[in-house]
Amino acid sequence: MSMGYTKSKGSWDALGNHLSTSYETAVAPASAGMRPGRTRRTFVRAYSGDGHVLCGGAGNSAADTLEMIRFAGGYFDANLVPHYYITDYLGSNIAVIRSDGTLVQSTSYYPYGEPHRDPAASAGFGISDPEPPMSATTSASTFFNPYLYGGKEYIRRDGLREYIYGARMCVPSETRFNSMDELCELRPWESPYLFCGGNPVRYVDPTGLVFTRRATPIVEALEQQSYKRLIESISKIVSGLCSYILSGNKERMKESINATKAYVRTINEVESLKSSQTVYDIEVKNSISDDKEIKGASNYKWRARKFKIEVLDDKAYGWIAHELKHAYQFETGKLSTGTKDDGVPFYDKDDEKEAYARGQLFGENMPTFSENEAGYGDLQNGPKQVDPKASDAELQKLANDHNAWFKANGKIYSPPIK
Repeated sequence: MSMGYTKSKGSWDALGNHLSTSYETAVAPASAGMRPGRTRRTFVRAYSGDGHVLCGGAGNSAADTLEMIRFAGGYFDANLVPHYYITDYLGSNIAVIRSDGTLVQSTSYYPYGEPHRDPAASAGFGISDPEPPMSATTSASTFFNPYLYGGKEYIRRDGLREYIYGARMCVPSETRFNSMDELCELRPWESPYLFCGGNPVRYVDPTGLVFTRRATPIVEALEQQSYKRLIESISKIVSGLCSYILSGNKERMKESINATKAYVRTINEVESLKSSQTVYDIEVKNSISDDKEIKGASNYKWRARKFKIEVLDDKAYGWIAHELKHAYQFETGKLSTGTKDDGVPFYDKDDEKEAYARGQLFGENMPTFSENEAGYGDLQNGPKQVDPKASDAELQKLANDHNAWFKANGKIYSPPIK
């Protein structure tokens, strides 16, 4: 009986970016008496950080050979031929279609992401293998797309096939994450290794983490305030309905209906931020600016790869709601952060009007936009937001030209860092 082994090793930088995965195989002895592991082959998949995926390694292909260039919704192969993903309702890639209409990969999954046995392997296309054959070369005909369940990369480490979820690794064959949730104390009734609350058919977990540890209790307190005030506003609607029936005065009822809608929007927007692939953080600080009127601030921190909110008090719900509105604007392509006072390309006065209106729902002493408008004199008029038809190159040019950070189509665009 011949024996060998395969092991793998991944590398990440300090910001959590996946740099490479190497697969090392010791070939078994061909006959009795030979020492095992004398022949070793290695396959390396590397990531350049700009969407380029490279491959190389001893005995397999030349180092740093282009394997794929990723873009939102697909990738270019080694021959720069575009391929497009077909996804299901969970965002999992169930098929890859080449630009000429040819189906090149078809995948279906068990509930926790383990691919089914491919029913069409004999047709020449199949599921991705996280460890390509050692004889494979980097070409369009032999490339295996590794981005599968939930759009996450499927790799093999220490004999286990895993998905990279950013904060943690998920092992689909074990139906769990391989490390504890950093926020597990917030849900003590669940296992800290649980994936999607034990219901991956209904829920998704884009990152393996939600709001940062220090942001979560602040956000949950705001949500509790939202639900409390929502119930109060519904009670006012009922009261206003009685008043309308008796007197015909519907103004009070209209105000309560509008407030109810605003609280529901607040709750829904916070839930959207929770399910985002972008990390959102909140820090309580002693001071934010020399301007004493400024009690909240937010912007994208490119070094830490997160959108950060700063407030003076974790009970200042008006300012917390104000800045979380900006976070949602960033998430949906309505707000950019940068160094220019005019806010170009997407930060504008309409963004501030919405944020102040949101803050007034929660803070009785919260100023209006009109009261603080003088502080936004240089800010452009709006509304401005990402053009959904803009190409990746056009959006990147906006970021470069205006030294701005913004999010579009699930991707954060950044200017060149000098």
